Amino acid sequence: MPHLLLFAPCQKAILDRQDVSLSMIGIVYGLTATHEADKPIPQDAALTIQYAVVSVWLRLDGEDDKMFEQRLEIVKPDGTRLKEHVDTTFKMTHRTHQCVLYAQGFPGEEGEHKLILSIRETGIGDWREVSEYPILVTHSRKEAEREQANP
Repeated sequence: MPHLLLFAPCQKAILDRQDVSLSMIGIVYGLTATHEADKPIPQDAALTIQYAVVSVWLRLDGEDDKMFEQRLEIVKPDGTRLKEHVDTTFKMTHRTHQCVLYAQGFPGEEGEHKLILSIRETGIGDWREVSEYPILVTHSRKEAEREQANP
């Protein structure tokens, strides 16, 4: 299996078309949901955020032109794996391979979520978890703005 060099979520990932260089902007460590003090956030709410998840793989000996697939899953604070996951297929044609997944929305439940990255040779064998990345979701209550009376 290829060796994982990098796995991280960020606000933006940019792949240059000419030299295929990768730029990551705003690494995500945690997310904050702000809500009115008297209106709690429902457990099944989603945060409206656009983000990218980047993985960079290093080809090992004997993997020339092999096909692999990676799986990205989100595990909620209670250990529940979300049913939605993203599988990405790629071929190790060069020394390294970059996968960039663009996503929208993230679970709004307060607590530590985990992004889980797994890999396998395409269609062969079981998934092998290779990395996890914690993202802490916190809730921040804001007080309703008081109206000021005009004198």
